Amino acid sequence: VYIDDEGTYHKVDGALNADGTYAFVTDHFSTYAIMAEEEADAVIAKQTAAAQKAAIKKVKATVALSTKNVKKGIRVTVKVPVNQKADKTGIILYRSMKKDSGYAMYKKVETKSSTYIITNTKNVKGNRLTAGKRYYYKARAYKVIDGKTYYGPMSTVKYMKAK
Repeated sequence: VYIDDEGTYHKVDGALNADGTYAFVTDHFSTYAIMAEEEADAVIAKQTAAAQKAAIKKVKATVALSTKNVKKGIRVTVKVPVNQKADKTGIILYRSMKKDSGYAMYKKVETKSSTYIITNTKNVKGNRLTAGKRYYYKARAYKVIDGKTYYGPMSTVKYMKAK
């Protein structure tokens, strides 16, 4: 493996010779290590997972609300910067009737898209939204790594009265 200046391991193509030496071609002097392929794969997978965990902590979703072109409910648009869309599995949208508490997960969307448009006609309990009532929304991106879910920061809370 080649170990770059940040300490990240990279596999190097080469061949194991009959005398036990390993031969490979490089165009620069650097730090290298010889290790079993399974061990190298494990180290690289661990480093990749750590990089993905760090990346999701930077993915900042934004929420925009509208009642335009909606017969009943609220149109919720959640955006993630296009340059960060690959760093996430999807988004989770939260809704409440109170600004500071009582948020329940409204919708979990697993997609690589950077924009989600969700028209709300039902609230968390399955009842229709009440026209004139104020609803609060916030969202965050998430990523599933090795079966465990990691979350990005929560967006700013936005609110609107239902139509």
